[in-house]
Amino acid sequence: MNKIGFFLSGIFSILGIWLYVMTRFINLILPKIGYAAFQVAKKGSYSSANYVINFSMINKIAAGITIIGIILSLIFYIAELKEA
Repeated sequence: MNKIGFFLSGIFSILGIWLYVMTRFINLILPKIGYAAFQVAKKGSYSSANYVINFSMINKIAAGITIIGIILSLIFYIAELKEA
């Protein structure tokens, strides 16, 4: 089996999953940080919608990276089964 390719495709999958988790984390935490900053400044009006970021394209890229990594892992695994 091409162990380097298999390993790198696994890293690719993990990178996609990590990217998705980080965008979810940012979308959950950023409104809370914005609210804390608003409480300190006491200026204007607070709306959590002002602190929500649209990560739809990044999430699509993360899903694509994850799927490509899984497909490549399967290709390397099946190639090894055929060689054995």
